[in-house]
Amino acid sequence: MLEPGDQIDIWVVEQALGQGGMGSVYRCHNKNAQRIKAAIKVLDPSLNRIATAQARFIREAEILFALEHPNIVKVRNVRMDAELPYLEMEFVEGKNLEDRIFDGALDFDDALPLLKQAASALKYMHDCGIRHRDIKPSNIILQSDGTLKLVDFGIATEQDGKTITESGQNFGSVSYAPPEWIEPDDLDPVKWDVYSLGVVFYELLTGRFGFPISGIGTSRQKALQVMIAKQSHPPLDPGGHLPVDLRTLVRAMTRSDPAERMSDAEAICTYLDELDLERVDDDASFADEPEFRPTAPTWYPGIEGTGETMVPDSEALEAAAAEILAGAKKKKVEPDPAKAQKKTEPAPVSPVVEKKVEPAPPPPPVADPVPEPAGSKAPLIATAVVLLGLAGGAAWWFTQEPPVEAPTDRDVAVIVTGVAADVPLTVTLDGTPGTANGTKWGFDATALGPHKVQVVVGEDCTDEAAWCGRFDQKVVVARGDGAQTETVAVTAPTARDVVVSAPGVKRKATLKLAGQEVELAKGEGTVTAVLPGRYEGVLDAGADQAKQELIVPWGDGPVTWELDIELAAEVKTSGGGGTTTDTTPTAATTAAKSPVSNASFSAWLGSHADWQRDAAIEASKADGNYLKGWDGATPPAGKESQAIVNVSWSAANAYCSGRGGLAALDAAPTTWSESSSSPWHEYRQNDGKPAWRRSDGGVSTNVGRSDTRAFIGFRCAK
Repeated sequence: MLEPGDQIDIWVVEQALGQGGMGSVYRCHNKNAQRIKAAIKVLDPSLNRIATAQARFIREAEILFALEHPNIVKVRNVRMDAELPYLEMEFVEGKNLEDRIFDGALDFDDALPLLKQAASALKYMHDCGIRHRDIKPSNIILQSDGTLKLVDFGIATEQDGKTITESGQNFGSVSYAPPEWIEPDDLDPVKWDVYSLGVVFYELLTGRFGFPISGIGTSRQKALQVMIAKQSHPPLDPGGHLPVDLRTLVRAMTRSDPAERMSDAEAICTYLDELDLERVDDDASFADEPEFRPTAPTWYPGIEGTGETMVPDSEALEAAAAEILAGAKKKKVEPDPAKAQKKTEPAPVSPVVEKKVEPAPPPPPVADPVPEPAGSKAPLIATAVVLLGLAGGAAWWFTQEPPVEAPTDRDVAVIVTGVAADVPLTVTLDGTPGTANGTKWGFDATALGPHKVQVVVGEDCTDEAAWCGRFDQKVVVARGDGAQTETVAVTAPTARDVVVSAPGVKRKATLKLAGQEVELAKGEGTVTAVLPGRYEGVLDAGADQAKQELIVPWGDGPVTWELDIELAAEVKTSGGGGTTTDTTPTAATTAAKSPVSNASFSAWLGSHADWQRDAAIEASKADGNYLKGWDGATPPAGKESQAIVNVSWSAANAYCSGRGGLAALDAAPTTWSESSSSPWHEYRQNDGKPAWRRSDGGVSTNVGRSDTRAFIGFRCAK
């Protein structure tokens, strides 16, 4: 699995959304535009060289790209030539219905529009020849505007039964798969989707799970328990407090016998358009549907009144699970061609009968087991396995506790983007600092619900520190697995010029500030490119020195600083006359050498082959624009005397390493006229870190070491 901050082509991973047999899905943002989001499905690296796997991956993209429906997630692109082949899908921001079910029952007038949207998406998909086969609450996203989106087609099939992608599981989630799931030859994928949607809608209306997974036994045992409970279960009824027509629809979608089940999504849509939502009758009964269909005894002799629960034989249950699941995997689904060619008629919905049905009496106790007759061992073992499975499953079903209380908190990871890893910052959630790991900050056990994340950029940042940048972002911690990842985009601090005014200084003096020395002529001067922070300025006038604190606040543009310092003119008498001379030494900024030419850089490349184009790009010391038009160490014809461009900061720094280093950010010239011998920008260094200066005097310290541009040259200090 990829981690937050990892890159997939132009996409930067924010959070893992899920994993399957063909690969994993991640929430990502575009590296150049962080507000552009996408869900990126990456082909598993182990399948990257397998032609059939690539073909399935591409086929999924082709089919899903053609689906145009407001309630189906959209596939936008596929990139098989990327280092990690991937599908690009729209990112759906919202809450999945599984989380919504944990919050409790939804009012039917709120739930009904969701069912209509889901049924519309299902009908459209079926009309296009696609069957989803994994409809469940976690695969349905509800956006804040009420729009529902169906996602995850990992085990979808085409109309001919061909699987689009090959998942690690061959069937949908057990809690939402129909009872005929264990008999692949009888599976109708359309009826499968209808049943699954019926279970989902039942859960939305009741706020409880229709077929929760037991916490007892192995995974196979748990799956088998659920499927046994489904084999002859009564239709799911969301409750007498709801409109009778609504109950009838849910019951028709969740009948255990597929022959009696509502036929397809079109029938659901038609029925939804004609619902009578006014009639509510808690005593209404459904004549052709028994309220309970016992399939086997749920108690053994002597257990009555003891409060015990029947515990299935784990070995027999394991064997039965293995046999059923193995058989299901070996049998290929071959739908009836006739079904694929003709439209099935909607199955009739059960009529409502105005009478009350008495509940069926409990099943009788099981008689003592009959001794095994000679020669009949195999049939009896099979019967015993099924009986044990049914009894265990039924006992579990009728004694199952309500779903475990949902968690009330979740870990949160905040990733800060927009600044380099060495920029000092602090991240807090509701005022509490997190644990730092580079630009990723962790917060443990955060309560579900709304919170405020604040990123403060700068050193020694108290609430009153004006030199610090503050970035606030509201987040909502939602229920889910693993840490919830949030991305906060900030901006790097901007270097600002400090315009100095010292009216009390009457003679020449040098101001030392932020590592720079600037001569004050007539009490005025400018210190360039000072980052926000707190500084101590030192005014040096020979034997006299004075200090004053300066705060450069966060922001843009020049900062005006007036020094409250008095230095009278120094008078020196020579001979008998009185002459006034300034004895304070002048400290001028040292000028840098001329811009480096193509010819000079070419001569250097001759003995530094590792900085020639291909080698530097391969070593990630430069990007693809580096030395465009060069042939090894030879510059483009006719441009030997021109100033070099298309170099990276790292290359410029390496060239100047024996020449006093790159020119300082404040070194003269600070402005110049652009020409073939003076590029528009020049790489400089600011305390050894990347920077550039523009011909009009503008500066920046937000410079990448491998960045290469056609308008940037450089000059060395010597």
